Amino acid sequence: MAQAPDAGGGGAPRQNKTVKQFGGMNTQNQRNAVPEGTFSWLENIQPIGPGNLHSIPGRGQSLVRIPPLGPGCPNDTIPDGEQHIQKITCYHWNSGIPDGTLSGNSAGQLSFVQGANVTEFVATVGDQDGFFIPYPPASNQWQLIHVVGDVISTLPPVTLTGHTASFARQSAQAGMSGHSDELSYVLEMGAVTPQVNGNSSCFVYFSVPSDSAKFFNYNPGEGVVTGPWAKHGDNLYRVSGLEAARRIARYSVATGGFPLVFSDTFATLGFNNDQGVLRMFAATNNFLYALFIQTFPTNKGGIIKFDATTLATVETFLFAEALDIFGFDVASDELIYVGTNAWDFHYFIPGSSSPPELILIGGLNSPPDGHVDFQCVNTAPLALAGQNAFHYNAGFFYLSYGGAGTGFTDAIKIGPLVCPGTNTPIGST
Repeated sequence: MAQAPDAGGGGAPRQNKTVKQFGGMNTQNQRNAVPEGTFSWLENIQPIGPGNLHSIPGRGQSLVRIPPLGPGCPNDTIPDGEQHIQKITCYHWNSGIPDGTLSGNSAGQLSFVQGANVTEFVATVGDQDGFFIPYPPASNQWQLIHVVGDVISTLPPVTLTGHTASFARQSAQAGMSGHSDELSYVLEMGAVTPQVNGNSSCFVYFSVPSDSAKFFNYNPGEGVVTGPWAKHGDNLYRVSGLEAARRIARYSVATGGFPLVFSDTFATLGFNNDQGVLRMFAATNNFLYALFIQTFPTNKGGIIKFDATTLATVETFLFAEALDIFGFDVASDELIYVGTNAWDFHYFIPGSSSPPELILIGGLNSPPDGHVDFQCVNTAPLALAGQNAFHYNAGFFYLSYGGAGTGFTDAIKIGPLVCPGTNTPIGST
């Protein structure tokens, strides 16, 4: 029997190995009397006929599917080496929809992207001069952007049922991009009536599909703390605590209110108390991942893996390279994508090497001809905590910026990453 073609990616040379020279192949249902020297079909696997038998490929990816997949491949497929990465789409809404609705500097957020063949996501954009505004805001001060494919429109703000708020803001002159598992956005709100658990200032999560809002209280005495956040299932995570003891808090989306569980303090976790060091969260069913920059003694980046429920530290990955990482996203617990300020894109397989290795896919400075045209997002280093949006979905990266210091918050779609051995985007169908 001949070995199938290599799965791609540095496998062993293709070769034929003769097990036995058969005289022919039996393909009949009556198998009780197979002639001598005839190769029978394989019981309990699949009937054998001309071109129907798929043998196992040579050394390649650790996951082999029999029979092989169709033209696409799953969203968590590992990229097959360095690739040409280019700008696909610039999404422009910085001055509102229609263009010119907002004036002056803008700020916004982008927290979830979905759809394999037709992209869908929501984002927000608001006039920085109109941050302390009642909710729902007027369309010339703040808008909820809706993107389907390449069509950009607006949606009405999510309903604030049972409460009013005299002012709402995305944060101090910027949006707070996070990682969510649904179309959503977050706002800080003040002068909330009636008060929530005796507090008039809240962190509010808005679900677009359910047209509902959930209020979360700040930990007593901490005041307003901005920074990264993530939502997955019933868990919402955000930075909490005073500067001397800053930490991560887990809330229940179903109940809202005060935090249920806290992580160790930032100092205990091994980096300083500046919330800017903790740049981004992403969550799965079982784990919360936190991207951080270790400013002392080096400017190396890393990822801390926490138990999703208890926030106990599971593992810390400190990358050997001194790369300034601006964002990451978790395709699965076995595959994480990372972007650096050199506009390069890498992937990382937790537990695959020590120290953990960032494997280059491509980007602006990458061979053989990698190029990212970043004309439609902030051209300065994207590094502020909670400011960057970095999302991976169906073979493409989606980047945006909160707007702090620039007043610019459009988005860009970059890719595709393709299935091994094909030109089909990963995650497409």
